[in-house]
Parts: sequence; C-alpha cells; structure tokens
Amino acid sequence: CHEVAMKFFQQHNGDSQLSIATMANCHIDCAWLWTYEETIRKCGRSFASTTRLMDEYPDLNFVCSQAQQYEWVKSTYPSVYRRMQEKAKTGQFIPVGGTWVEMDANMP
Repeated sequence: CHEVAMKFFQQHNGDSQLSIATMANCHIDCAWLWTYEETIRKCGRSFASTTRLMDEYPDLNFVCSQAQQYEWVKSTYPSVYRRMQEKAKTGQFIPVGGTWVEMDANMP
C-alpha cells in the first residue's frame, strides 16, 4: 500500500488521471457503553458542529450512514435537523448506507 501511495504522490501534473476525494464522517455507535440519551446528545453536537464548519469551509462534505441518528436529531434537535437538510440540498451533508444503524458485522 505504501509503495502504491509513494508512486502516486511522486507523479507530476499530467502523469496521472487519478483523483482523490475525501469525505468527513463521525463514527457514533448507537448502542455502545453509554445511554441512548448520550448517543442522541453526541449526534446533536456532532451534526451541529459539522453544519457550522460547512459554513466556514464550503468544500466540506460529510456523510452519515445511520437513519436512526437522523430520526433522533429530527425529534430532539429540530433546528439542527433543518440545518442538515439545508446542507443536504447543497450536496454537503450526504446520507449514505442502506441500514437503519451500522451493524458490527463482517459479511463475505
């Protein structure tokens, strides 16, 4: 992996047609070693901070893959949820994934 990365980063402009994209994400376990109430607070704080950073950094993109967290923020922090919706319309706050919550599983 390091060898491939070094080869890529040593190329000069025009030597490669690859591009790199980064997406911000915060991993919040819905059922970890804390209460659901703490998880909900973590979601509210994380998403509020992220939408504020998007104002300062318009190229910032953020992905969230847990629909349950959207639901918690919508019902508990409606102003934060509205900001998330605004940023989704600009393409900055991006829903991803296909499960209600992220599961801790390795699938073949």
